[in-house]
Amino acid sequence: MVTLLVISIILFVSYIGYAIGKNGVPASISDTYYQFGKKGWLFTVFCLAESSLLIASFIEASREEYQFLAFISSAALAFVGAAPLFKEDFNRNIHYASAGICALASLTWQVLMGMWYIPFITFIGGVIVLACLKFRKPMFWMEMCAFISTFITLLLLY
Repeated sequence: MVTLLVISIILFVSYIGYAIGKNGVPASISDTYYQFGKKGWLFTVFCLAESSLLIASFIEASREEYQFLAFISSAALAFVGAAPLFKEDFNRNIHYASAGICALASLTWQVLMGMWYIPFITFIGGVIVLACLKFRKPMFWMEMCAFISTFITLLLLY
């Protein structure tokens, strides 16, 4: 399962690197769907692949009583990718609700797994980065913190 986690991290870094290299820092990770234009489908593939790769690692690293949070977080990420048109009325609610559920389930999982200090340190680091950047693109940087804290927590649990 560590292999799947490493592949997930490589995919994440590659996708974010490609997005920033192509269009600069986006307003949010979801905004890359619109930035890529005809290649917007890459965002959906990215979310579905991340969800699929992370779920096994997430569940294996979890104590049994918290595995449901790992499943919910991964499933919600898949829904984020399945409803990429967050600027359109018919996808907006699904996209935002799924993103919120994904973040909340992942954060709750980290806290209950006893790794509360990882998201705490990561988000403090994110606030410092935002302050240095004069609070430009806060959604993107907070999303980065959420993913990074999840990756670090999973790596430490292995």
